[in-house]
Amino acid sequence: TEREQSLELLRAIMDSVTDTIITIDPSGAIRAVNPSVERMFGYTTQELLGQPVDTLIPEPHRSRSREFLTRMNEGECSELLARSHDVPARRRDGTEFDAELFVTACSWNGRRHFTGVVRDVTQRKLLEREFRHAQKMEAVGRLAGRVAHDFNNLLTVILGYCELLDPHATPTELDRSRAAIRIACERAARLTGQLLAFSRKAILAPRVVDLQEVVRESEQLLRRLIGEDIRVQVECAPTACFIRADVGQLEQVLLNLAVNSRDAMPRGGTLRIATRRTEVAEGGWTHDRSVPSGRYVELEFTDTGCGIDADALPRIFEPFFTTKRVGEGTGLGLAVVHGVMQQAGGYISVQSTVGKGTTFRLLFPELPAPSHATSEQELSGRLTGTESILLVEDEPEVRRVVVRVLKDLGYRVVDVGSPREALMLESSVSRAFDLLITDVVMPGMDGPELAGQLERVNPKLRVIYVSGYTDDAVLRHGIDTASVLFLQKPFTRAALAKKVRMALDGG
Repeated sequence: TEREQSLELLRAIMDSVTDTIITIDPSGAIRAVNPSVERMFGYTTQELLGQPVDTLIPEPHRSRSREFLTRMNEGECSELLARSHDVPARRRDGTEFDAELFVTACSWNGRRHFTGVVRDVTQRKLLEREFRHAQKMEAVGRLAGRVAHDFNNLLTVILGYCELLDPHATPTELDRSRAAIRIACERAARLTGQLLAFSRKAILAPRVVDLQEVVRESEQLLRRLIGEDIRVQVECAPTACFIRADVGQLEQVLLNLAVNSRDAMPRGGTLRIATRRTEVAEGGWTHDRSVPSGRYVELEFTDTGCGIDADALPRIFEPFFTTKRVGEGTGLGLAVVHGVMQQAGGYISVQSTVGKGTTFRLLFPELPAPSHATSEQELSGRLTGTESILLVEDEPEVRRVVVRVLKDLGYRVVDVGSPREALMLESSVSRAFDLLITDVVMPGMDGPELAGQLERVNPKLRVIYVSGYTDDAVLRHGIDTASVLFLQKPFTRAALAKKVRMALDGG
C-alpha cells in the first residue's frame, strides 16, 4: 500500500542518515533511535530503548542535561530550539567526544516528545584548534623580519656598551654604559614577551595596570605589524587609566584589532588608537544601553578601511566568521577580543560604514590608582637574609649571575649545574637548605621531580621555580605558575630578592 511504501521510504532515509537521531519522552527516557546510534555510541537500538538519555552523557554534565529537559517541559522552547548546542557525549566504552546537538519538539501519542540530532564534531574541533594556531603563526610570520631588525639593533647596543666597560673607563662612562645596557635588555624582554603572547597557552594573571602604558608599549609592535602604508595615530588621556586585566590578553586584543584594521585597508589608510576616562550615567552607555552606570576607561580603534556590511555586522564576534573570500586571509578573528572583554568584565561595541571605516570601542571598569610602588633598588635593598639556598641551573652564566646577586643579599648559596649533582649532595647538606631555586626544564630530570626527591629528605624545604620557556611548556612539566612561586626569565635583582623573601617567609 501507499502507507507501507511511505514507511519503507522513511525507514530507508533514517537508516542512511549518518547523524544519530534520538527521540525522548518528557521524563528523558529514550523512545526511538536510528541505526547510526550504534556506530556513534556503540549501543544497539534495543539496549537504549527505555533507558534515560543521561546514559549518553558524561557524569559531570548530567545535571545540565536535566536542567535543559526541565526548561523544555516548562515551555522554554524558543531559545533552546533556535540554535545548535555544543555538548559532551559518552560512548559505551566510556570514551568521550565533542558533539553538536539540534533539538526539535513534537507530539506523539498525545504527549510532547523531543527529538535530538547528534553530530560528532571531534574532527571539526581539531581543525578549529589547528586554524587558531595557523592564524597566530601567520601574524608571527609577518612580524619576524621587522622584529629581527629591531632586535639586532638592541643587541648592537648591548654589545657596544659592554665593550666600553673597561678598567680605563671613568665612573660616569661606566654608569652611562650600565644604564644603556639595562634599558636595551628591558626593551628586548618586552619585545620577546609580546611575540610569545601569540603562541603560548597563557596562565591568566589579572592585575591593576595602566591601559595607556600597555598601549604605548605595544605601539611599536603594532606599527611593525600593519606596515608603513598605514599611518598610526595614538592619542592617550592626560592622566593614567587604571583597569584590572591580564597584560598578555590586553596585548592580544590590541594586536587582533590592528590586524583586523590592516586587512580592511589593503591600499593604506589611517588607524587611530585613543584612550580616555569616561563616566556612564543612568540609562547606559551611548553605544550599549545595558552597561551599568559608573566610571570606565574607553579604548577606541578607528580605521578608514572598507567597513563592514550591515548584514555581517551582527556576526563579527562569532568564532570563524569571516567576510573574506577563500585565500584572502583567516578572517576577522574578533571572537578572541570579545572573550577577553567578557573575562575582564568589560564591554565592546562596533560601528561601521561601508567605504568609510570602522570603529571599535572597548569599555573597562576604572579602578583607583594603586599605592605608590617602591623602586626596585629600595625594594631589593631591604629584602636581604642569611638563610641557606641551593641553586640548580644548567646554564653556567645564568647560575653565576644569580649566585652573585644572592650572596650580595647576604644569603649562603650552594650552586650546581644539574639535578644529578644536587642529588649527590650528602643528606646532611640537603637537610640544611632553607630554599631550593631550580630551573623547570633541565636534561635528565625536570625541576618538579628534583624538588619532590629533595623534599623527601627535607620536608621543610621551600621551592622557587625559574624558566625562560613560555607558559605552555612550563605547564607540560607540571608547573602551574598561578599556584606556585615562579620566576620568569629574564628577571631583575629586585624581582629575585622579593621572590626569595616570599618563599622563605611563607608568602
